[in-house]
Amino acid sequence: MMRKYLASALLFLVPVVPLNVQPVFAAGDTTALSAEDQNKEAFKEFEKILDLTGETDRAAILPQLETGYLDIIKHYPLSHLAQESCWRLMTLYLADFNPPAYAKAEGVRAEFIRKYPDSKMRGLIDRTLAESYHKNEQWEKLLVFYTPSVRQSVETGKFPRALDIFMYAEAKFGLNDIVEAEKGYKIVVANFPKSREGLFAAKRLEEIQTLKSKKP
Repeated sequence: MMRKYLASALLFLVPVVPLNVQPVFAAGDTTALSAEDQNKEAFKEFEKILDLTGETDRAAILPQLETGYLDIIKHYPLSHLAQESCWRLMTLYLADFNPPAYAKAEGVRAEFIRKYPDSKMRGLIDRTLAESYHKNEQWEKLLVFYTPSVRQSVETGKFPRALDIFMYAEAKFGLNDIVEAEKGYKIVVANFPKSREGLFAAKRLEEIQTLKSKKP
């Protein structure tokens, strides 16, 4: 009953505003090469990238790394390394650029979903972007990112992934919407008590109780 109440009480009515994505690579050149041949050619290009990463001044080679990943993605879309290159390129934009190049990273994600809708790497792609939002306190972006998933969970009463509701609650907490954040954390603790997110959520609830006790 408590879980049902918490889910129904959540005010997940935030408008779903699409991320302002900026495509960073073309739809992909479909060549005459077979998937097997594309794998071979992509691996050759990837080896060149690996050679570059041995350089001591990583900042100086960022343009070359970016170009290398883009070339694999564009010219060898059927290769296994194309999908990995999407993730590596996104990581490059998020971790090596200062500040993080979110428009480019979001563009990579959008194109990845379009080209590889059933990919098993989708979770890694999403988590990489979301964790960067969280690390850099991009609360509005994090909120928009997880609103569709959490809204669906509230409507169905099923919360299949702890990370989604936890990140949503974190975004609410970061935006100082303590009431909604607390509801989210309670759902995480109730449904995933032993998970990493559940343990963090429990600590957040203690923190919220401390904040409440200090209020006049």
